Amino acid sequence: MNTRHWVRQFKNIFLKRSLVLMYHRIADVPVDPWQLAVSPEHFEQHLQVLRATYPLITARAVARQVQKRTIVKNTISLTFDDGYSDNFLSAK
Repeated sequence: MNTRHWVRQFKNIFLKRSLVLMYHRIADVPVDPWQLAVSPEHFEQHLQVLRATYPLITARAVARQVQKRTIVKNTISLTFDDGYSDNFLSAK
């Protein structure tokens, strides 16, 4: 198979995907050894860029699209790990 074929295959695989971003904490923390926290200010900047660039959809919508094999390309879904209260208080 030639290079063009592989480029086409790559595009078909990766360009028709929805991206799920996982945030761990939305907080200003004094110690973050694994650098998993995002400050509320940076999170707001993330949201502004994402809203201006991509359609944001819920994780439930992503799951439905995967089940139905109707993934809408270039969509973004946000998820939050571990249930820290700052995810609710700051991110919301």
